[in-house]
Amino acid sequence: MKQPSFLQRCQYALEYCGARALEGLIRLVGIRRGAVAGAFFWRHLAPFARQHRQAHANLKAAYPDMPEDERVRIVSAMWDNLGATFAEAIVLDQLAGPEADIQVNGLDMLQAQRQTGKGLVMVSLHAGNFEALGVPLAQNGLAVAGMYQKIRNPLVEAHVLTARERFYTAGLFAKGAASLRQVMVHVRHGGIVAILADQRTMAGISVPFFGRPAPSNPFPAMLARRLDVPIIAARCRRLGPARFAIDLEAVDVARDGSVDADVEETTARIQARFEAWIRECPEQWMWGHRRWSPDKA
Repeated sequence: MKQPSFLQRCQYALEYCGARALEGLIRLVGIRRGAVAGAFFWRHLAPFARQHRQAHANLKAAYPDMPEDERVRIVSAMWDNLGATFAEAIVLDQLAGPEADIQVNGLDMLQAQRQTGKGLVMVSLHAGNFEALGVPLAQNGLAVAGMYQKIRNPLVEAHVLTARERFYTAGLFAKGAASLRQVMVHVRHGGIVAILADQRTMAGISVPFFGRPAPSNPFPAMLARRLDVPIIAARCRRLGPARFAIDLEAVDVARDGSVDADVEETTARIQARFEAWIRECPEQWMWGHRRWSPDKA
């Protein structure tokens, strides 16, 4: 692996110091006030980013009949949510504290599944505060492993992983070929893994999403089909600053055809579940990424 240059190391150090200073400020004012401030700043600064234009383009394609003022409202509310999420994630441990409130709907289904001793695949999406999912699971004694996207800055990544490890007590796996094998072993031996599966995966398979083909991650479906384990979808709904409801719902795993056909069908079912949830609260999903192929918004 190529070593970072001196200037890169200086940049990493400055970014890390800035992140820790912001963390200290949020701890000083409390997570709820920090979330309100994060929402305010992101709402006013994010419109200058490329992702703002992308969010409008995606919404227009997904809801072609939506009035422009409603689209503007949803994108503005989306930045509110993401700004609050950013602030809350910086002090992730405080989501388990007295200022935070996380309700879980469907926890009994998850606990009943654990009694079988079989592994379990959880899929989630970038909605509400998607970083909050692991908190109530750990609080209820469920050891869950998570998959994550590596952060370019190694200092920031180490700090973020330390915060997440408190709630993902079965381990954290960076996305990559080696991690896929480790996750398969973990689930085969009765473990739970949580995977964010709503973003574009160009090496994946295209299934319908808001009426258009969307390259999607087949790995959760493949795990469930090959290891004969269930899938539970999870979403986080923001109720207020540091206040959430997490909804759990089983996804039927196709087992009637070839492995490839069943994986494609199950992947489509996962994305259909995500779409239904997004339609309920469109302002809480992350519209600013390129979910579809470049020529299709």
